[in-house]
Amino acid sequence: MRRGVKVIGGLVAWVGGTLGALAAAVANLEPEVLADLRAQAAAVIDRFDVPDVKAFLRAADALPDPGVRTVWRTKDRSQAYSQAEYEALPTEAKADLTKRECDAGFYYQTGYGSPMIYARPLELAARAGDGTLRGKKVLDFGYGMIGQLRMLATIGCEVQGVEVEPLLRALYSEPMDTGAVRGPDGSMGRVTLHHGRWPGEKAREVGGGHDLFVTKNVLKRGYIHPERPADERFLIKLGVPDEAFVRAMHDTLKPGGVAIIYNISPAQNPDDKPFLPHADPRCPFPKADLERAGFEVVEYDKDDSAFMREMWPAVVPMKPEDRAGLDANLFARYTLLRRPR
Repeated sequence: MRRGVKVIGGLVAWVGGTLGALAAAVANLEPEVLADLRAQAAAVIDRFDVPDVKAFLRAADALPDPGVRTVWRTKDRSQAYSQAEYEALPTEAKADLTKRECDAGFYYQTGYGSPMIYARPLELAARAGDGTLRGKKVLDFGYGMIGQLRMLATIGCEVQGVEVEPLLRALYSEPMDTGAVRGPDGSMGRVTLHHGRWPGEKAREVGGGHDLFVTKNVLKRGYIHPERPADERFLIKLGVPDEAFVRAMHDTLKPGGVAIIYNISPAQNPDDKPFLPHADPRCPFPKADLERAGFEVVEYDKDDSAFMREMWPAVVPMKPEDRAGLDANLFARYTLLRRPR
């Protein structure tokens, strides 16, 4: 669902010699991706003070190797199938499908960058709550990738992710992807995925009683209420009126629960260029509507660009010239809400 800043690191292997050497290189490809995720976590961990956020980052060490997954998509990308689902299709239904091989890099980061970025909204949310994450019930709206869900479960969270992207339903369809997760310290968490619209068709299935509602790069004003004409393909339809969505956010939280809308964006185009929906990171809901739904608004459209510009190069491969341009090309804002007790 998330269509924000997209960065996926490339991995190039030089292979020569025998077929045995080739096989060895392939066998080592996925652990190298996992090592990169661990390195990202280690590079940013000292930026955070909340102990459970540090534990979240250390959970990168426990991410398992998913291997290479095969998914099949229709040309219009409206449907996707796992390899097992593909094999069960009639022959005529397979003709229109395109094969995609998904390695561990795509499995954990898809097109939306590092799961380590979640450390920032998690820290802000923990501070607005009781300062902890362990054992909490978390809902990630528009989860986009499974890495942060798995890391939260590793520290004992019960995590639910909601997503409408068909590719992710097909990608995360094997037994290891969901269910109970045991952390290295014995903590028991769980990952549950829901594919469909929330709060619409998935409202009952997702339920309530959450300690934390988190969403990153989904609830942007540019996606929901673009201020200039925009390509409909790049907009997000919530499926319900704004008032109903905000009320559902409030009601899915337990009293004292926290919601954070965290958005990262590039610079917006000038008026004589096409409007970029993903480049408007402001909250799509007026502050008065959030308060009317019952929220205490802790922060509204708070600028967090300085923190993110410091963190970004540690988790995203960048050229020196790109780092120099971050002040003009990378922005972050968040809205932090609390359901009163």
